[in-house]
Amino acid sequence: MKNCLLICFICVIAGQNCQSQWIQQIWTNPATITTNTPIQLMVDVDFPSGDCIDKTLNMMQVGNSISGYAMHCLGAASFICNDKDTFNVGLLPAGTYKFFYQVDIGFGTTPCNPGIVPGPMDSLTFVVNLASNLEEPDDLAFNLFPNPTSNILHFELKKALKGNYKIMNCFGALVFESKIDGSSIDIDVSDFADGLYTFIFEDAQKNISIKKFTKR
Repeated sequence: MKNCLLICFICVIAGQNCQSQWIQQIWTNPATITTNTPIQLMVDVDFPSGDCIDKTLNMMQVGNSISGYAMHCLGAASFICNDKDTFNVGLLPAGTYKFFYQVDIGFGTTPCNPGIVPGPMDSLTFVVNLASNLEEPDDLAFNLFPNPTSNILHFELKKALKGNYKIMNCFGALVFESKIDGSSIDIDVSDFADGLYTFIFEDAQKNISIKKFTKR
């Protein structure tokens, strides 16, 4: 009898946890995206307790798949709390992408531990278009290797060009920029934090080409 009561109690608690956070909406900012547009992925979430803005966000990208995870630490106040989770993706090459999002809750201060029942998940598919609606010039095509890299990142163009390049982290912050006059360079990224980066090359005519690389 006691075991049955315990099981019922756990089921009730689990059912309450399943309803303890809601994903209301996922969208991109801006709504229309080009290869020249820094991208933010936005999620509107609701919680049954106050002080839901104490949170930890993580993001990972593999190819055209982007995963976002949020852990919100709830307070004791009993009112519906609304918050927006923002993931700064930065610039992306043209293509179709899918964003997968999951939100969990915990109690106490960051870092709080999630409950027994995993939080809800949702996804969004979005498209990045070429800024000019034209094919990217073949001269701008470049390679980055090795990718992933731990120390040296090799940048190689199909032919020698003058231009600029910059490297942005997954939060859209500029971490490095320089000029190039030739067909290849080696960049020391050993001091970069591990994570996903965007490499943006711009030639003398302001044409832009973009690739992603991972530092680990």
